[in-house]
Parts: sequence; C-alpha cells; structure tokens
Amino acid sequence: RLDASGSLGPIDDVTITIAPDVITVDLSAYGLNGTYESVIRAENGTIVLDSGSLDGPLGFVIPNDELADATNAEIAAALSAAGYRVESATMQDGAIALTVVR
Repeated sequence: RLDASGSLGPIDDVTITIAPDVITVDLSAYGLNGTYESVIRAENGTIVLDSGSLDGPLGFVIPNDELADATNAEIAAALSAAGYRVESATMQDGAIALTVVR
C-alpha cells in the first residue's frame, strides 16, 4: 500500500509488464528479488489477481496467497471508495481494460 509520501514500505523497486495472457511484476523487497505472474479477472464488482505465483528468492519470504490476498483487498477497497463496480476486465499489451459502472 502506498503511504502518504508514496512509499511502498519494504518494496524497493517495481516493474509491471502487462500482456494479453499474463501480468508480470518484477520487484525487490528486503534485499531480495522476485517475479510475480498472474492473470486479472473481474469478480464480485472488483478485479482480482488469480492463479499467481512469486518466483525467485523473494518467493521464500512472501507466500503467494498472502501477496494476492493483500493486493486484492487493496484493489477492492480503492474501487469501492471511488464508487466503481467492475463488470469486466481484459488484459491487453501494456494495458488492462475495465468496464465499470458507478
């Protein structure tokens, strides 16, 4: 979660690549690197990371389920606070297209 100063807490660096079949997040935290790969889908009015896995040394420190659960909770809270309900989500090269209603 970003704090007021824009800090990602223990996460030092993040690079996100979006393709039609996978979202790839290269990150480092606690001095370790990892790559998280997942798909995004619409569910219950929000988007969720699904079938994700965290590889590399960071995968030994952060369990896949905890990373997905925390990210999904933050996404749902942000969309809800903004008054949006997601009807569909489609991954494209470099983008995620959402159909939303208020």
